[in-house]
Amino acid sequence: MSLYGGQGPMTNGVVWTQCSLASIVVALRMYTRRVILHNTGLDDYLMVIASILFIIYSALVTVATASGLGQPLSHILDQPSYAKAIQYVIIAQTVFLAAIAVASSAVAVFLLRLVLSRWQRTLLWSCIISHCIFSATSILAVFLQCSPVDGIWDRRITNAKCWKGAHALNYLGSAWSPVIDFVLASLPWVVVWSLQMPRRDKLTVATALSLIAVGGVSGIIRTVQLYYVYRSPDWPYVRGAYTLLAIWSSTELFSSMFFASIPILRPLYMAVVHGTYEDAVGSSSQRSRGYPLQDYGNRSATNKSISGGPTTMHTAARFQADNTSEESILGASDDISVEEGIKQDRGGLGGIKVTEEFSRTVTYSETRL
Repeated sequence: MSLYGGQGPMTNGVVWTQCSLASIVVALRMYTRRVILHNTGLDDYLMVIASILFIIYSALVTVATASGLGQPLSHILDQPSYAKAIQYVIIAQTVFLAAIAVASSAVAVFLLRLVLSRWQRTLLWSCIISHCIFSATSILAVFLQCSPVDGIWDRRITNAKCWKGAHALNYLGSAWSPVIDFVLASLPWVVVWSLQMPRRDKLTVATALSLIAVGGVSGIIRTVQLYYVYRSPDWPYVRGAYTLLAIWSSTELFSSMFFASIPILRPLYMAVVHGTYEDAVGSSSQRSRGYPLQDYGNRSATNKSISGGPTTMHTAARFQADNTSEESILGASDDISVEEGIKQDRGGLGGIKVTEEFSRTVTYSETRL
């Protein structure tokens, strides 16, 4: 009798659909950054790694369903296949823990390229470090909970010594993931609102990034399902327990990858609509390459002049954030034109930049030394 059936096909369908959509969007993200913007960053490569881990996770779920995942325990009479299914189930969840940590880190690194204030950078780094620590701890807890390790997935080993505290660590790691998702979904409203860009574009970018919160909701449901998985006498094949755990794990990972990449595809969308990349971003002498931040708009400088008297100069100044990076998310705006004489970067082509370019009059005096 085939062990593939029950809720197995449904689980495979959902997981692979989400994996495929996320992988396609990440591929388009890399194309946009590399070909159109010529400005790939660490966040892009982290998202590629998360996509690879997502594919591995989906493959492991498929192998588990072929061994009986999704079937009631009463339908699984082959003990070796039963043990094999549990083994792939557990390995799949550890891959998920690594993937969600990498995906969340990619989102945080992306936001680090935009934020300016110290508290925002501290918050983002705290999200990255804490999530990686909790995920690594949960992975170790999974594989170290029983001695010998085969006792985790093979119930025929009756003399295995298992540590029940591993469940608590897994609960903690699972619950911390949605907390990070909600933080990363909320911060864009603060960051994007400080940019000089049309209100409509602010709403578009902030709303798209805030949809990462869908992953947070999925993470909460996943944590609840994890509880039922551990408490079920039919673990992990009871209908509605592990199958839902696998699906909601996939949904959380999909949400983090998909919604974090969508805003970055706007230059690609503009290029498709206009036919060519040049038409999408416009001429550098007629169109802005990005939206500057407001933070530096009122800066002035006072020094001493060599002649000893006051000197008035008309200057074009450029300030760059302390993270020394430029971030491109949106296409160029028709409402903002560049200041004549200011040289534009290719790296900020067609999008948000954490830089400012402006023209202002600076009056200063300096005593002859």
